[in-house]
Amino acid sequence: MTNAQIPSYSGVTINISNPTVNASAPSQTSCVPQIQVQTPQTQEQLQPQEALPQAYHPSYYLNNYNYQQNGGKLEAPIAQAVEPQVKEEDLSSSTDIINDLDTQNAKQKELEENGKQTRIVALTDEYIMSLENYLNNQNTDIRLMAAKEVLTRLDEDKSRFDDAALNALLNKMLQDPQKIIRTAALSALSSGLASGNDYTIQLLNNIQQNPNSDKQDVVEAANILLKMSADTEVKYTPQPVEEQKAE
Repeated sequence: MTNAQIPSYSGVTINISNPTVNASAPSQTSCVPQIQVQTPQTQEQLQPQEALPQAYHPSYYLNNYNYQQNGGKLEAPIAQAVEPQVKEEDLSSSTDIINDLDTQNAKQKELEENGKQTRIVALTDEYIMSLENYLNNQNTDIRLMAAKEVLTRLDEDKSRFDDAALNALLNKMLQDPQKIIRTAALSALSSGLASGNDYTIQLLNNIQQNPNSDKQDVVEAANILLKMSADTEVKYTPQPVEEQKAE
């Protein structure tokens, strides 16, 4: 009798072989069948799986192309420290300001050491407001007093040539009903004590176009407008030897 095996069966398989007959034994001896128990084998064990072919390198499936194959083993690359990029700030503006401050400080020190010390009136807000109130006064003498103060403040410090507050007071003087106050303002502009501004030009044009304006004021206004329309420049000329020795 042959051994029969059913691969798809999941239970225990029992194989029964032919009993061995002993000739010397009595006839009454019964035949004992030999039973062999075999562990069932699944269909997967009987039919090994076929490995799926990989179309790419194993590193492709790891989503990291930097993996290196060493003896069949994949080794992760050593992480490299990335140095942070520090953005350099543009300090040219602050450097220019600092250099300008150093230059001004050096000039001030040189002026204090070698220059002549003079005392001038400070143009505080309170002082400017007082001058404006005086120019608004009904008394002509008080307005004339304020007009003289404006001319003195311009003359004692030539750097006040384009001072905004003093030029605004000159514009008020140009509109004064009294000729003497207007003459003071026109003289300051004509002599170059003050630069005037856009509103000054408008007031001078009004004097020229007004048929009731004083004829002398019209001529002076035209003279000032002509000077204001011309640009000035600094030019160095050779100085005689006698004047150099005198200095």
